Amino acid sequence: MLRRPRQRSKTEIISSILRSTHNRTGTKISQIMYETYIPYNQLKEYLTMMIQNKLIVYIKEEKIFKITEYGIHALKLYDEMDKLLVYNSTIQSLNRDAKATIV
Repeated sequence: MLRRPRQRSKTEIISSILRSTHNRTGTKISQIMYETYIPYNQLKEYLTMMIQNKLIVYIKEEKIFKITEYGIHALKLYDEMDKLLVYNSTIQSLNRDAKATIV
């Protein structure tokens, strides 16, 4: 049976787009679609919003997207926040397990 992937939050989608455009000389829209598993129409909406918020830039002559310094900063903040949430989730799970063992 095929498992349906869980629905991603807007923040997760934005971070995956930023990751796709990071550490490159530029990324074409088809490559972003392939790496992020986002349909074309939905991706266009995200890219437009991300350009307006100065997270990425579009270079018309080359038809590529590039992450900006602001986008790099936002991606680093997202990664830090994600680490904290995973850490807190792990601690809570360990505490639950410890309480269940005691009872």
